[in-house]
Amino acid sequence: MTGTSEAIVLLQRVSELLKKLSPEDLQALETGEAKLMVVHKAAPRKAASVPLTLDIEQVNTDLKTISDRAMAARYVMDLKLPKPQLVQLAKGLDVPVASKDTIQTIVAKIVEQKVGYRLDTNAILGAR
Repeated sequence: MTGTSEAIVLLQRVSELLKKLSPEDLQALETGEAKLMVVHKAAPRKAASVPLTLDIEQVNTDLKTISDRAMAARYVMDLKLPKPQLVQLAKGLDVPVASKDTIQTIVAKIVEQKVGYRLDTNAILGAR
């Protein structure tokens, strides 16, 4: 692309942006009360990763002793972990989670894999 054609493309984009302005904003630009500025889009910020401070093995051991899904869910919810730390816990417990999963979904997956599976197996085998 040559310099002239680049300028034409840029002026067309500016024209499209100006069409979106309110009449008041256009008037302010005309009178010099307002000015156009170039603002660079910021790169999306990643949330600061907070390390998981609890003992994953202890949580795994505790879940093995719980014999009720509701109690297990309450136990995990009582840890009061924000979603990023809950995801870390799930990964530490070898429970696969998706990025779109909500806190409730992640808790349900942890409970089902760590407690529900054992309860179902025991029920099928007739063991307690």
